Amino acid sequence: MKNVIFTGGGTAGHVTPFFAVAPYLERELNPIFVGRSDGLEKRMVDGTFEYMSICAPKLYRGIKLSNLAIPFKLISAVSDAKEILKKTEAKVVFSKGGYVALPVCLAAFSLDIPVVIHESDFSPGLTTKLTASKAKFVLTSFPACAKKFKNGVYVGPPIRESLLKTVSDTDNSLLKALRKNGGKKSAYKPVILVFGGGSGAKTINEITLKNLNMLTSSYDILHICGDGQMKEKTEKQGYMSVPFVTDMAKAYSAADLVIARCGSNSAWEVTARGLPALYIPLKKATRGDQIQNAKFFTESGAALQADEDTVDGEELLRKLNFLRNNYATYSLAAKSLYPGNGAKRIAEIINETVKND
Repeated sequence: MKNVIFTGGGTAGHVTPFFAVAPYLERELNPIFVGRSDGLEKRMVDGTFEYMSICAPKLYRGIKLSNLAIPFKLISAVSDAKEILKKTEAKVVFSKGGYVALPVCLAAFSLDIPVVIHESDFSPGLTTKLTASKAKFVLTSFPACAKKFKNGVYVGPPIRESLLKTVSDTDNSLLKALRKNGGKKSAYKPVILVFGGGSGAKTINEITLKNLNMLTSSYDILHICGDGQMKEKTEKQGYMSVPFVTDMAKAYSAADLVIARCGSNSAWEVTARGLPALYIPLKKATRGDQIQNAKFFTESGAALQADEDTVDGEELLRKLNFLRNNYATYSLAAKSLYPGNGAKRIAEIINETVKND
C-alpha cells in the first residue's frame, strides 16, 4: 500500500470533501488523515480514515497577543508533520486548506513530497495563498479561482455521490415527519429547507422563528438548526426543527426551496440538486468568502441573496415567493451551472501524481 496524506480542518467545509474523493482513489492508495488531536476534523473522520495528530496553531483575525506565539508553534507543528510524513512514507499530500493544513504542506515541501491543493471557495483562503506556489496543482471549485494560479486547474466541487441521489416521498422519513408534525396532515405546501452549515447559524435560526407564522402560511419548513442551537423546541403545524440530519439527501429531496449560508460545499450541493436558493452569507469574522460565493450563484441566475444585517420578514417572503414563481428558471440555471462532480477528477490527479512521483 502507498500512503496518501489528507489534511485540512478548522471547519466542516475543510473536511467533508475528503469523503467524496476517497472512493475514487486507486485501491493501492491508503489515505491517512493528519489533523489536530482535539479538532472537529478528528470527530468527523473517526473510523473512516487512519488518523494522526499535530498541534497546529490558529491565526486569529485582528490584533491578539496569542498571534505572537504563532511562529514558534508553527515551527513545532512543521517538525511534527515531517515526522509523520517520514514515518508513513507519504507519496503525496492532499490539502483542503484551513490552518491545520499549513504545517503539513510546509513539511511536505521540505521533504520534496508533492502537494495537491483543492480550494473550495470563489477566492483562495490564506493557507492556499501561502502554499500554492510550491504545490504541484491548485484545483478549484470555481473557474475564476483557478485563473489566479499558474498551476491552477478548474475541476469543480467534490460532492459525495450519496448526496445527489433522489429519495422518493414515500421513502423519505424527514418529509413524512414534517407533514405529520402538529398532529395534522399538511396541505402539502412547498417545502423550504433552512440550514446554516455544520453547526447551524444563529441569524438564520432567529429570522426563521421570528417570521414563522408568515412563512408557514405559504410554506412548510424543514429547519436544520444546528446541534445545541435551539433552547426551546417550537411546535407548529407545517414546521419541524431538527438539530442535525445524517442523510442530507433526504433533506434535499424533501425541499423545493432553500434558505442557507453560502459555504462553498453546501452551495454546490444545492446547485447540483437544482434547488433555487436564498443565500444569507456570513459576514462577520470571515474574509468575505461566503459573500463572494453568493454573488457568483446570484449573478449566474441560480439564487438570490440577502444581507444578514438588514434582512427582515417582508424581504424574506418576497424573495422566496419570487423564487417559487420562477422556479423552473432558477432550477434550470442551477443545474446548468453545476459542472459535474469534481471528486473523481481530483482523485484521478492524485492517482497520477503518485504514479509519476
